[in-house]
Formats: sequence, C-alpha cells, structure tokens
Amino acid sequence: MTTPAGLGRSIRAIAPSLALALPMMQALAQSGTFVVLQRRDTIAVESFSIRGDTLSGQIAQRGGQHTRYTARLRADGTIGHIDVVVDDSSEARESAAVDFAGSEVRVLLAAGADTVRRTMPATGLTMPGLGQSYALFEQMLRARDPGRDTIRLSMFNIRFVSMVPITMA
Repeated sequence: MTTPAGLGRSIRAIAPSLALALPMMQALAQSGTFVVLQRRDTIAVESFSIRGDTLSGQIAQRGGQHTRYTARLRADGTIGHIDVVVDDSSEARESAAVDFAGSEVRVLLAAGADTVRRTMPATGLTMPGLGQSYALFEQMLRARDPGRDTIRLSMFNIRFVSMVPITMA
C-alpha cells in the first residue's frame, strides 16, 4: 500500500485548525459527534465516547463506508492498541489490529481471507490516525505534555500502513 500524494498536505492543512481549537479543548468531552463538511455536503459523521481506558467510535462516510474503532488508552493518554473494522457498501470488510509497543508498531491487517502482518519502527510518540477521525486527532492533543504548546509525533496511518510526521503548534 502507498500513501496518497495529498495526505501530507491534508494533515498540514488541518493541524493549524486543531491547534486553534486547543484552548476550547481544555475540558475535552467524554463523548461527542464530529460532522465533516465539504462546503454544504456532509462527508462523514463520527460519534465517539471515552469510558475508562477505552476510546471507541464509529464513522459513517458518504458512499456507504462505515468504520468502527476501539482504542485502549494508556494512563498518559497515548494509545497502546487499536482495533479497526471498515465495511463498505459492496459488503467488503477490512480490519486492522495495531499495537504501539515502544520502538515499534505491530500491525495485523485482514481483508476477506487475506491477512498481512507487519512490524514498523516507531520513533518518539506514535499515535494512530484514520482519515476522517477527529476524535483520534483530539486524543493526540490529550496526550501532549501539558507544559508544552507544541506537539511533535508520528501518526501511523492505519489505512495506508505508513508513518506521517505531524507538528501541532
């Protein structure tokens, strides 16, 4: 799998918006809904909740794709494990189980009867990302050092099995 050409630009485009929202997120919600718009069209709707050490959510996207995820949170707000299931309107199903284990990311991908296991190196803070999941971006902000205005991390893009460096200031 390869990373789409515009992914880095897309991440850089939304990072300033997330940074501006940081003051409003000081008392972050334990559940909520994000509605992603492109002009007047709804592209995706994400509902999420945090209960104990679990962040779970579902994303309904235009075109019939439906994504469900469950992430296990560590005490510092980082994510230790995430399970993702993606269903689309053609009844195709993909799933991923990702472990964030210190210096590496271990991935198990399944599509139909095919499975792939990969291990990738991780440097510093590494968090998962799904294209339309703003709850996962919000969790990145939760995991930052409270004494710093800037967060630098590697986002593991689950869909494209790739690392993307992110800086939010």
